[in-house]
Amino acid sequence: MKFITKPIKKGTITGAFGKKTAVLGTIVMTGALIMAATGCTTEVNADGITIESVIVSGYDMPEGADNSGAGNAAPSVSGETEIDNQNVIPSESTEESIQGTVTPAPTSEVTATPTPAQNNNNNNNNNSSKTTSFAKIPDGTVYAMDYDNGFALNESFGKVKLYPDGTKIAFATDGAVSKADISSVTGFSDAWLIRSNGKTYIYIGVVRGCYNNELNVYEVTENSIKRIGVENLIISGPSFNNTKSFWCYEYNGTDCQTDVISFERNYKVSSNGMPIPADNYSELGAWIPVWAKNEMTGYVVKDGKVTSEKYTITKGESVEPVAVNEVEYIDIKNSKNMIIRVDFTDLCCTYYDQNDYRWTYKAVMSLFESGSSAYKDDLSKLGDKDVVAFSTVKDGTTWADGNFGSFYIEPYGDHQLRITYNSRSYTVGCDYTDSKAPKISKAYLTKTEGKVFILVQTILDGDLRMINIYNVTSDSIKFEGNDPMCFDGEVRTPDAIICYDYDHMNGVISIKNGYRLTGEGILTPCTNEYILSSSVNVKAKEDLNGQVIRNGSLVNEYKLIKKGEIVELLSTDKENHIDVKTKDGTVLRIYCKATFDYYYNANEGYKPFEAILSLIEPA
Repeated sequence: MKFITKPIKKGTITGAFGKKTAVLGTIVMTGALIMAATGCTTEVNADGITIESVIVSGYDMPEGADNSGAGNAAPSVSGETEIDNQNVIPSESTEESIQGTVTPAPTSEVTATPTPAQNNNNNNNNNSSKTTSFAKIPDGTVYAMDYDNGFALNESFGKVKLYPDGTKIAFATDGAVSKADISSVTGFSDAWLIRSNGKTYIYIGVVRGCYNNELNVYEVTENSIKRIGVENLIISGPSFNNTKSFWCYEYNGTDCQTDVISFERNYKVSSNGMPIPADNYSELGAWIPVWAKNEMTGYVVKDGKVTSEKYTITKGESVEPVAVNEVEYIDIKNSKNMIIRVDFTDLCCTYYDQNDYRWTYKAVMSLFESGSSAYKDDLSKLGDKDVVAFSTVKDGTTWADGNFGSFYIEPYGDHQLRITYNSRSYTVGCDYTDSKAPKISKAYLTKTEGKVFILVQTILDGDLRMINIYNVTSDSIKFEGNDPMCFDGEVRTPDAIICYDYDHMNGVISIKNGYRLTGEGILTPCTNEYILSSSVNVKAKEDLNGQVIRNGSLVNEYKLIKKGEIVELLSTDKENHIDVKTKDGTVLRIYCKATFDYYYNANEGYKPFEAILSLIEPA
């Protein structure tokens, strides 16, 4: 559990540096950020301390502008009403009590000790420590790392590179490589190398699955790396140029789809290397329209000053949250575009919880209502027999979104996939793959007999296919099994999934049927008769005697197919017979149970491809 700073007592700090409020969105496939920024800087005076807040005015930040806003506080203007609150506030805590204890990413545990480096230079076992020296970096320095199939940095202190290696991140200096856990190996966004308090740290921003933005924090030496925590944060890149003040987006709920209100706060690097809040101030933005849950009275803010004019926001009035100082006030824009400053101290005393970093989010949300029910993820909203096709992107990952939630599937190490549902990730098996990292070609989400399943088609070496089946609940994803088959076209119902059997016969013949997905996660054939086809003309490999089928029924009539005669494959039951058509249009059933039995294997069952190809061959 992440512990947020115990709120600093009123009057002991200044507010956050003024900057524009931003509403953040995340593109899952690339980890890129979309920001629509609005706002202007204002200031008020509280307990004799100058505090800046933000008033939204509806204009965008210029592209490339530095939004840190450090040192932009305007002089205090007297004559305006100061809002003073006598409520009891949690006791003051020291700065260094703000420690970044975190919850590790669901898929991996925090490494307890540094991983020993693997030296890749046989001629010089100490090459890394000789050529790379982090001690040369001045304290407080932040390097933004360049993306290069991972991240790379080449500075006066030496060379550093980060790149995914299976389910881990590899950290390479000159001649040495060490590894540590990371919460995503496909969703990199940014990375920084930091020198603080005589130690060196690396921050790596990732998108784990759908919308799960995380900051992995590592302590590094010249020949080791260890992960010390994971935070639900996104760093606002342009602001991260020092260790004392940089802006981060906080994810206070399960993910950005269910967080109705976004929080952006000023952070700093703590003594243990973790990012921690620098003050009590957060800028706010609503993802969807919100309205006042109850009547609220506060003071109007004009031209950046709190006036003595009172205003009451009515219950149900459309509003927009702007900023909050969690121990003093919240600024709310009303339906008339006026900023109203409302007392927040009662909510602080009611909701403050040092063991739950979401307390501020809960306190703010207690003031508002929204149409967020449409955003609540619930598997029960997936209708029985519904089928949702996943979208596949270039990096081999695939995702699906809806009122049922957000799913994301990615290759994850040897013979494994990782499926993320909302904020939880699950590592699942992907058996019978020749390649170490499975390649996903198609995936579907469906519901049958009251149970939810994901069907994932992977590509094996030799262009063969496999359908993997996973059972999904709100808090688990379980591998049920797989079949060496591939989808024929799109899946539209779990009761009739058209699939080709897949084998190693170079595509000479194919066997197709409709399959029904059962509540046990098993694909069962809809009929005992499978459709046969061939990619080339085929002929009888030997003389074959067949019973005539006329108008779909067997008749008491037989015909001999001579060796070498061209035939058209029609169907088979895969155990007793095959149906073919001769050149003159006669349909014959060839009984060949002895042949099917010959190619029967107790472990694998009948092998119809081998059996059929012992009777026919390419013409």
